[in-house]
Amino acid sequence: MSLELLMTEAAPWVARWFDRSDDLALLQLSPAGDVLQVNRAFARRSGRTGSERSLRLTDLFEDAAGQPAELVCTPPFHPPIQQLLTARGDGTQWQCAAFELPGGDTLLLGTKERSTEEDRARGLYLDVAEVAAIQRLLLRRNRELHQAKAEVDDLLRVDPLTGLPNRRALAERLAEELSRATRQGSPLSAVVCDLDHFKAVNDDAGHASGDLVLASFGQILRQHTRPSDVPARVGGEEFTVLLPATELAGAAALAERVRSAAAERIQPALGRAVTASFGVAQWRIGESVAAWLERADGALYAAKRAGRDRVFCADEA
Repeated sequence: MSLELLMTEAAPWVARWFDRSDDLALLQLSPAGDVLQVNRAFARRSGRTGSERSLRLTDLFEDAAGQPAELVCTPPFHPPIQQLLTARGDGTQWQCAAFELPGGDTLLLGTKERSTEEDRARGLYLDVAEVAAIQRLLLRRNRELHQAKAEVDDLLRVDPLTGLPNRRALAERLAEELSRATRQGSPLSAVVCDLDHFKAVNDDAGHASGDLVLASFGQILRQHTRPSDVPARVGGEEFTVLLPATELAGAAALAERVRSAAAERIQPALGRAVTASFGVAQWRIGESVAAWLERADGALYAAKRAGRDRVFCADEA
């Protein structure tokens, strides 16, 4: 989130005001309170660009005599910003409002408490209602950006067909759970599974039936896993289930329940059940993720060679 982006998204009349009037301030502040960016007109007024290293608010808000201005800020704002806005000097007063931006930065919107007759003649005067309208606009834009970012993040981590986490989301959770298991010494297991003869489903019954089979299998995985587990679709008909705090025997039992439910419940249009094969492996201390999942894959391929529709554990394969 940058000041330029917000100004681009704002209404044109808002952008023009901030570009023309040096009595309107729009600043982007870091979580530490450093000034990152300043609107052009206010930068010209203060003789600063906002690009100087460690530029602070007190370097920007001064009256005509060069004395620090007294800043009055309305909530909400963060403690670091509150400290910076402590009143100093007897100079011009600025009324400011602060808004949180995605990423932790703060947007500071400021106007002079009173305008001069010259300002009014130039048509640059904003009354209280207009300032309030700008504040509401910026706040709404901020909420919309937060919501849009959250929605995009969700889309990037969810498989749209099954509603399960995708490969990217699984990789993120794998790193988290592996770190936790390493710290706590807790067990961690994975189940990899593959629908048997899935190509025949698409070829004989059509891709619509294939999609229905995948969605049904995803529903079965959700029904048989705990909230702490991570069932994910990682490929066309390939799935992986991450099972924190679970030893090999518990993971194999979960795989067997899913296998049985799939064989009983998934009945596509081609008139026969769709089965799945499973490989199970428990993580070994010090083992890489690649080596761990390779052992699980080896058990899966052993299950397929043995006739499919079964569960094999890595230590048995």
